[in-house]
Amino acid sequence: KNEPLLQWLASKSNQINIYESLDKLDIDSKDKDLNHLIIFDDMVVQKNQQPIINAFIRSRKQGCSCLYLTQDFFKCPPIIRKQSHYLFILKLANKREMDLVLRDYAIGLNSEQLRLMYQYATKDKFCPLTIDTTTINNSKKFRKGLLEFLDPNEFL
Repeated sequence: KNEPLLQWLASKSNQINIYESLDKLDIDSKDKDLNHLIIFDDMVVQKNQQPIINAFIRSRKQGCSCLYLTQDFFKCPPIIRKQSHYLFILKLANKREMDLVLRDYAIGLNSEQLRLMYQYATKDKFCPLTIDTTTINNSKKFRKGLLEFLDPNEFL
């Protein structure tokens, strides 16, 4: 809970819960009439990912949204990546990693467009490149942060 990014997120709403262990996770006890945000931070090191996977699969029916924060996209269980509607990218190590992570989400775009959008979106602290994985419309797929839509045609 002492991480600056998590403190910033928690400051946005008193309904944001940050769990520091999986022992306290009980999705079924959540009030379905309220919206809940569950953040899993650096849980990729947990050997047993099943409680997190179950949370991702069942969360929407329980009024919960889940975030899985990781520094290694490829260690995130594939089922969690498939269940995620949004991908928030704060930092990528290099161009190769960017190409590997984004190639599945940026159909029809070239790597230069992606690089320019990534640089533009992430130039401000805690501002991610956001990718809506559920849309095929490229003009609504990419954002700077949460609200500013990016038109890939402007990054040629």
